[in-house]
Amino acid sequence: MKKIIIALSILSILLIGGIKLGLSYFSQQFVDNQIRQMSSFVQFSYKSIETSIIEGNIIIKNIKAFIPAIKESVHINAITLTAPDAKSLFTINKQLQKNELPRSLNVLFSGISLDLDSSFMKSLDDPKANISPIEVISSLACGDIHRIGGSVLSQMGYDSLKSDISLNYTFDPHNKTLNYTIKNKFYEVAQINFSGVLHEVSNLESFSKRSIRLGTTELEILDNEYILHKNRFCAKQEKGSLDDYYIEHTRQFNNYLSAYGIKVGIGLLDAYQDMLKQSAALTLTANLINLSGTEEIIFFAPNDLIQFIQLKLFVNDEQVNKISLDIDKNKLVNTLEQKTIVLKTKAEKKKQVALASKKYRVVAVSNLRKYNGFRVKLKTKSGKRYKGKIITKNPNRYEIVTRYRSGNISYFVAPKSIKKVEVFNWK
Repeated sequence: MKKIIIALSILSILLIGGIKLGLSYFSQQFVDNQIRQMSSFVQFSYKSIETSIIEGNIIIKNIKAFIPAIKESVHINAITLTAPDAKSLFTINKQLQKNELPRSLNVLFSGISLDLDSSFMKSLDDPKANISPIEVISSLACGDIHRIGGSVLSQMGYDSLKSDISLNYTFDPHNKTLNYTIKNKFYEVAQINFSGVLHEVSNLESFSKRSIRLGTTELEILDNEYILHKNRFCAKQEKGSLDDYYIEHTRQFNNYLSAYGIKVGIGLLDAYQDMLKQSAALTLTANLINLSGTEEIIFFAPNDLIQFIQLKLFVNDEQVNKISLDIDKNKLVNTLEQKTIVLKTKAEKKKQVALASKKYRVVAVSNLRKYNGFRVKLKTKSGKRYKGKIITKNPNRYEIVTRYRSGNISYFVAPKSIKKVEVFNWK
């Protein structure tokens, strides 16, 4: 009996050791395979891999991620991939190779760190660099500051940007739905949570075929003292009080949007100013299920779209009841085509802020019918050029509606005569 117990003990130890060895080998292969597939976007190098049968996870430690798009390296303490159990972990590689989706997964990127003196962060301080409209908004009423880059963040008391990012989902193949949650926690800055439901998800190919339909969606932004740091910094640049900064920033924010042809209702402006004054929790909820296949969506008035997607806004759990927005589409398009826009500060001094570059992009003539109602720049094979809104309901001739001060003029072009077309995606 004693010998049987000893034999069984030895067999158990060998079995556990074999499983650990197999899991370790699998983990190495799985990680290296995923790294190869992502090499065009991110290039990873790491020091070690750990696996746990009990926890059902793989932990990659001490990672250096080089991002070619920004030519910068980011350090990550660990990436943890957690499956429901060890069996699921063993089969995940085979599932992915077959374009199948595991029932559930949790991926955690912990200890992501980017130094403020890195070459990428320093490049943000270049006054000649292109600045997006969102970046312009963040620096309104902030003295001569044109962008919140590495130098400004250093002056605000930061020495690096650190964050944890987690992604988890559960997949229901019977109902073809995928519930997901993405959390990005920036230490001493903010936490951004994005969650929702995806419909018509069968496998990995569903994502490449773009057959997926968006469902309920929630965006939550939780401030973690960044707003307070930024307010104090900008008020100091303006040589005024915090209350003066709140008022002036909101005024410039309203004027800036007006320059694009965007009129914001008083309810949204009040909510925006409330966010400036306190460490706010901002939550946006919407149901996007009816957006798919609705070509008429481009013609919706903003307030109709708000109702259509059941958009709701909460600031510190208090719902903003009056969400009103009006957009002059032609003014928006024309303004985006400019290189600069002039805003007047409180002292009536002109301050130039950069705008987004042109957003025209070349599309195939054969796909042009998909862009019915969009603004286009078109060139025919005979050399004629047209610019305006395209109407593609008639397959034999497309209508180009060009707007002049005296009114609109329509031009008709045969699809076969088109040599090149560029579409402006104002959305």
